[in-house]
Amino acid sequence: MKIMKMKGDKKEFAIASLTFTELKIIKDACELFGQQGSARAAEIFAEIDRQMNQITI
Repeated sequence: MKIMKMKGDKKEFAIASLTFTELKIIKDACELFGQQGSARAAEIFAEIDRQMNQITI
């Protein structure tokens, strides 16, 4: 995984060279934290899940 750009507020960034396994780990962790009450983790999970459903292999 490689961070490509980070916004000035350091809260948003873009990543590249992320393996499917790394993405799945992040997605699964966000799903779990979302189930435990983290609204932001639930949002991140939903976005990753939506994007992964659009991947064409």
